Amino acid sequence: TFSFTSSLSDAVFSSAAGVVLMSPSSNVTAINTLTIAEQDALRAFVDRGGFAVLLTDNNTLDALASANRSFLSPFGLNTAGTYQQSTLSVINPTGNPISNGPFGTVTSLAGIAQGGLTGLPDAFKPLAQFSGGQIAAGYFASNDLKVGSGAVLVVADANVFHNTWATAENYDLLSNFVSFAAVPEPGTISLLLLGSGAAGAMAWRKRRRRR
Repeated sequence: TFSFTSSLSDAVFSSAAGVVLMSPSSNVTAINTLTIAEQDALRAFVDRGGFAVLLTDNNTLDALASANRSFLSPFGLNTAGTYQQSTLSVINPTGNPISNGPFGTVTSLAGIAQGGLTGLPDAFKPLAQFSGGQIAAGYFASNDLKVGSGAVLVVADANVFHNTWATAENYDLLSNFVSFAAVPEPGTISLLLLGSGAAGAMAWRKRRRRR
């Protein structure tokens, strides 16, 4: 099930297993930058075992750059901010449970515009890269951030889960991640959605039910 929120807090997280955050609210605008209190609540939620899907976007817009940083800084990450159109190649398609999971093996993702992820901590596992070699997606597995912490998927190009550009493989990757990250059966988990992340995640929910 899905619920929607315009802000993040410990109280909002109390009934959720996972959260989907997307920084753009349109092609040229961003959601509000997370406050320090919201960033702390997000990190605390993951540290308690909740999982997160963090979708950033083209950093050349100041508002997006600020929103991106507020998503990623609690986890020691940032984005490079260059603009490009590209296919995201999965680095080792059969070698991890997200690209090779119950919804199928994912070898590439359709993307459109973003720079690579930077400042990668040792525990962060690269998952996909742009044609120029920048890391375009990756994840922390459960217990990577601390004992008992949940999994975190980070994708530098939010358009990967936008209805216009997303392919079946894109949604398979998201479904594999939720299956990998969720303790309950994925069909019954509760997800919070902040900003326009709703569009991509709702598409995932509908596809999951059909399958």
